[in-house]
Amino acid sequence: MIGFLIDLEFVWGFQSKVVGYSKSSPAFTYPPPTTFLGAVAEVLAKKHSLGEQEGRSVIKALSDKLLAIGVRPLNCIPLKFADINKVIAVRLTGGKQYPSPEDPYGSFDAPAHGRTFLSLVSENEEGPILRYFLTLDDDEIKVRGGGTIRLEEEDLWEIHRIGSKESLVAVTEVKSFTPKVKDGRVTTYYSFPLLEGGEVRLQNYEPKWILEKTINPFKLTNYDPLTSYVLGQNLIDIYYPVIESPQRPPRYIVEVGGSICFYEWKDEGVIGIRPNK
Repeated sequence: MIGFLIDLEFVWGFQSKVVGYSKSSPAFTYPPPTTFLGAVAEVLAKKHSLGEQEGRSVIKALSDKLLAIGVRPLNCIPLKFADINKVIAVRLTGGKQYPSPEDPYGSFDAPAHGRTFLSLVSENEEGPILRYFLTLDDDEIKVRGGGTIRLEEEDLWEIHRIGSKESLVAVTEVKSFTPKVKDGRVTTYYSFPLLEGGEVRLQNYEPKWILEKTINPFKLTNYDPLTSYVLGQNLIDIYYPVIESPQRPPRYIVEVGGSICFYEWKDEGVIGIRPNK
């Protein structure tokens, strides 16, 4: 078992949209777990010169090893908004090719794109920072074709975006460690999932927490975001912390057991699934 603590400083925020909408898509409050796994998979695919199909298999391989993943804001609050963007249609419809000077209205559109701006709540000179707590069964990742690669601390320093290509980040801290497994009543400052079959009793919380539905990162048997959201398949609810005051960081007191446990390292801890799933 291995754990990683990763601090990501964002330039402005990120773009990670809920799929399945015909045109305008809303934004997530924080990058979903699968978006973060995709950022890690991109680094590993480049490092090991994996092609497109092999690179996509890394996300599934990371999911197979995943025990826990949580995010917490250190100094920022998420502000979701949507802006209007001019889009040029490049397609062939009804035997007619677009864009077309004969049909300017059919050649352009202006859908709203959801984005999340991370606004600072402190007066320091740092940018907005999100901290991720990642726990894996081990650091060996099996890729398509039967090969094996390793996820190392130095790889996580190479993450450069979370979400779209405009969602630039700078890694400011990475630590690897062996987390302790704990049951019973725990306190977490990180997002946590509500998984079927697990024992999670919500005891008490300090504001503010929000509930959001995302793709289950622990079961990416067939990673198809469109099918998952449109048909409501393989989705889970995740509680996310939101800072209202720098003096009162959001925390949740939870009682866990059964197939759900708590991974702890120093003063940090995240809720996930028990090893040997």
